[in-house]
Amino acid sequence: MVIIYKKKISTIVISILLIGTICQIETLNGKNIDGQTKDLPTPPVTHLFPYRQVLKPNDEGSHQSERFITQEWWYFNAFLNGPDSELRNWSLMISFNQMGVADMFFMTLYDDKNNSYGGSAVHLSGKIQSGGPGVKVEYRNSFATGTYPKWHVYTEDANLDERNITANLTYKANSLPLWLLFNTGHNLKLSPAGHYCMLNCEVTGEIKIDETVYYVSGVGYHEHSWFKILSNEQKQIDIKQIGQEQFGYQDSIDAWDWFCIHFENGWDMFAGKFFQGSPFAKFMPGNLWITPDGENITECSFFSFEYLETVESSLPPIEIPTKIRIRAIFFNTLITSPLEGLVRLDITIKTKNIHEFIWGYPPQYGMWEGPCEISGTIKWKGNTVKLNGWSIMEFTRKTP
Repeated sequence: MVIIYKKKISTIVISILLIGTICQIETLNGKNIDGQTKDLPTPPVTHLFPYRQVLKPNDEGSHQSERFITQEWWYFNAFLNGPDSELRNWSLMISFNQMGVADMFFMTLYDDKNNSYGGSAVHLSGKIQSGGPGVKVEYRNSFATGTYPKWHVYTEDANLDERNITANLTYKANSLPLWLLFNTGHNLKLSPAGHYCMLNCEVTGEIKIDETVYYVSGVGYHEHSWFKILSNEQKQIDIKQIGQEQFGYQDSIDAWDWFCIHFENGWDMFAGKFFQGSPFAKFMPGNLWITPDGENITECSFFSFEYLETVESSLPPIEIPTKIRIRAIFFNTLITSPLEGLVRLDITIKTKNIHEFIWGYPPQYGMWEGPCEISGTIKWKGNTVKLNGWSIMEFTRKTP
């Protein structure tokens, strides 16, 4: 009886140890057996100015004016990873861009086998129409409408390639908006500059490829940015010289790297840095923030982009990063949570599929976009959270 009793105790102890080990593994990975996100430790938050998470209808609408050239765009990206999505693990990028001297429409669909469909169209200003309040922008039969937290996006690829593709999607924000630095819009139609985004949107709808309709769902990203640069007099000169050297947002900041990121544990992240063509880029501030819930933000302005691998583009001598390491130390959290210690982020991004957009006569500008895979960690006092997920990336460059 004593032997049997000891065996029972041993069995119970072993079972408890096994269960504890399994739970520990699940917590580290951020998921339980059912695939649902478990409670994870959350990093210390950064103190934000209150208006950085306030968005009003005129902020979402057009900021075009007769007096200035206004470069303004509306982005709607999606990773179609919903469990019931019929194009599971495909990605989509849609953008309406009024660039002052030209209008640009982007629609690209990325499959899970390194193929992409669609492309871009470039026209003289006036092809894309925009209004407000709220998002009201259209290009031919394509359009985006709505106000936070919900938008309707319908796009047609308009013969951008041999496939006939349409997307009819609803975006519903699951997070608060966040302004790049502070609320630069303040609901003013004549605001000189602004940039905000929603990192986590629920995306549902249909994508039609040729004659086949697919139901899709997943996680999306929405961004709106504008910047006034020149007088109306200069605008007329630039329109006449659209095929030659142009002055624009790309000239003034040279280049940027940009990532909207969603992790498997439900967290989201944004990383962007300007002046990437400059030797001083490593010393310049950027924008990086990570959030576990779309409301509480941990933010950093100084971080490193290290290019581990690159490939040649069709605009030499420009090379495009295909493997990037981002490292950041969030010093500002020491102010709000000094006992938590420094927060350290270390992630590696690998591109899966890159679509190249180039424009100008001869081509001078290029934009490279596509989906990526991400792995890494975020650490602070006594805590390590593994970060695995996906991203839509964008690299923009101008030839020297």
